[in-house]
Amino acid sequence: MSPMPLFAVTIRITATPDQVESALEAQAQSFRELELAGRIRLAGRLEQDDGFLAVFVAKDLLDARKTAAGFPLIQDGLASWTLRAYQDLK
Repeated sequence: MSPMPLFAVTIRITATPDQVESALEAQAQSFRELELAGRIRLAGRLEQDDGFLAVFVAKDLLDARKTAAGFPLIQDGLASWTLRAYQDLK
């Protein structure tokens, strides 16, 4: 059985700090839930505090898009995002 593919999502906050304040904890919680499910390989805030980066496991591109689109910042229209297939160099 081959391992499930990895995908990287970059989430860039486009709303004001006041608008995103309540969504930030929800975003972190969604990463924790994926981590508990064994799907997160890496997740965290970007240095300039303007977004997040996450590398996660998904069945395919469609599943990855569904997962990313469900992140609170994205779902609430508070951020732009990009999704790419990710290949670990290990």
